[in-house]
Parts: sequence; C-alpha cells; structure tokens
Amino acid sequence: MSALFGLSAGRQKSISKSDKTFLFIDVENGSVASALARISKKEPPRLFGERRVQLPVFHPISSQELAYKIDSTIKEALAHTSEVAARMRHNPETAAMGHITEARIFLSAPWARSSIGEKGLQWDYEPEILSLLQKNAHIFAVDVQILAHPFSRAAASAAFAFSEEETLLCIVTGEVIELVLVDQGLVLGRATIPFGLHTVLRTLQSHAGLSLQEALSALRLLHLENTHSHPYYEPMGASARHFAEEFSDAAEDLLEVSHARTILVLAPETVGDWFAKALTGNDRSTALFPDGGVVRTLRPKHCIPYLAAHAEAPDLHLMLETMFISAGHASDNSGI
Repeated sequence: MSALFGLSAGRQKSISKSDKTFLFIDVENGSVASALARISKKEPPRLFGERRVQLPVFHPISSQELAYKIDSTIKEALAHTSEVAARMRHNPETAAMGHITEARIFLSAPWARSSIGEKGLQWDYEPEILSLLQKNAHIFAVDVQILAHPFSRAAASAAFAFSEEETLLCIVTGEVIELVLVDQGLVLGRATIPFGLHTVLRTLQSHAGLSLQEALSALRLLHLENTHSHPYYEPMGASARHFAEEFSDAAEDLLEVSHARTILVLAPETVGDWFAKALTGNDRSTALFPDGGVVRTLRPKHCIPYLAAHAEAPDLHLMLETMFISAGHASDNSGI
C-alpha cells in the first residue's frame, strides 16, 4: 500500500497582482528556517535565500531551552537570507528582488494551536515564540508588515495541488506530529501526537547505543534493507509500532465521518519513507481504511511544477509556504 507520490505538471495556482518579495520564517520544534519568495504576476513564484538550521535533540525536552535555541538559530538562518537579499540589491538586474516588502511567520505545533469557535476553526500562537520571531524579523525587514500563519493551514492549501480528494496530512516535525484532515485546500479537522523524528532518534541513541548522526543514517537506510536482518531492527520496530499506535488513536476521531482514503506524509526528505512504511506495516493503522487506502510521501520534487526553487536541496516546508502565499493568502491573518 505504500507508494511514492507521482506528480505531473498540473494547473498553475494564481499569483498576486503585484511583484513582491516576501521574507519567510518557518519555525517548528526540531528546526527553524528562513527564505525569500518572489511573487510576480509575470512568472511562477521563486524561492531563494533558503537556510534551515536544526535544533538540538534534547534529553529530556525543555521548552525553555527550546525557546532559547530558536532565538539563536533563527538569527543564524536570517543572517544567511539577509546576505542573499543584500547581494541581490547590489546587482541592478536583481535589485527589486532583494527589497523585502512583507514578512510571513509560519508556526508548527506546539507554537500554533487550533480550537473550535463560533466561526469554525480558529488559531492562536505561543506568545513568547511569536514575540521573539517578530523582533528578529524586524531586524532584517524594517518597517514591513508581518503576519503569522499556522504551517498546517499553508500545507492544507498547497495539498490541493497534489490531491483533490479528502486527504489526511501527516506532518512530521522534531517532537510533534500534526494530523490535518483537508478537503479542497481547507482544514476540516486537526490533531497532534507527542511523537516526532526526535522520538525515534532518542530511542536509537538509548537502546542501540548510537550517536545522533549514526541514528539518522540508520533511519535513512532502513527502507533499503531487509528489515528483519537490520542490526537495529528491535528498537526501530518498537518505534514504528509506537508511532503507528499513536497515529491510529488520533486519526480514529478525525476519520470517523470522513471519506479520506489517502495519507500524505510530510517529513524531512530522508526519513519520510520510514514513517510511511511504519503506517503501512501496522494492522491497526491499515484498519482505519477498511475499503483500502494509500500512504504517499510528499517530496520537494513534487512542488517543482508550481514554483522555481534555487537551492540544491529545496526545503519542502518553504516550498509549500510559497505555494500558499502565491495562491492569494498573503493578507488573511491578523498583523503583528
């Protein structure tokens, strides 16, 4: 049932009526990133100046230390993006692209939270994290409008380009997984799981005696080998079962009145297959789709028909955010 997601060039999303350069700040719980996106009425959107910085794998998790690291690492990412913008401003042919006109902050769980209100699903953000990001954004983009968006909403909007049917997004970050039920680009429901990539890495470090880099390498290579003969099969198998059980518990309520038959996994490029395989190899998670279903891994290459990305290894989160803004969602959240 596991499959890679194939995408041919499809419809092009509409873009804004004037040329603008957006500063993007993307913050989840395992990494932070920044980039520039050029939205033009003359050509597909362009993503450049990308930099993602990984956060430490904490033992145990400390929200205070995490906030401190987010503050320092976003400065590192923004310094790179700012340098790219400066170089473009000094070139007459690209000067307009280097002038930032607006800034957007995208927040993943737990920094973005949802609740059901009178007008449907409503969002709010962790004040401390939002405040420090706002201050950092103003250092590099003085006197520009800054808006905040939940990443899961951006992902839901962009996902319509890849699946026009009701779909369950499985967004894997460092410490938390978000399950987002989407249809026609809209969020129908959402749940979070206290499990992420770092959960698996900590298990391999603790029970297999691996370093962080060794654990990452083992995870990347697992789907290429005979699973049962893998030297770290037991801790990896335990992690896969743990993830599948947590997923099933959270997904049952979301899928109770849903017609979704597709799970779309959004994860760091090298580990998406591991999470997809964990779901397809577990009886309980496959039972969520009694009439059959499919698990697909969304990759950066699937976004290429919708934008131009200049990095050697384009960032999936930043690409989906670019698609979201270019589709006309540049000013539908409260300013900060």
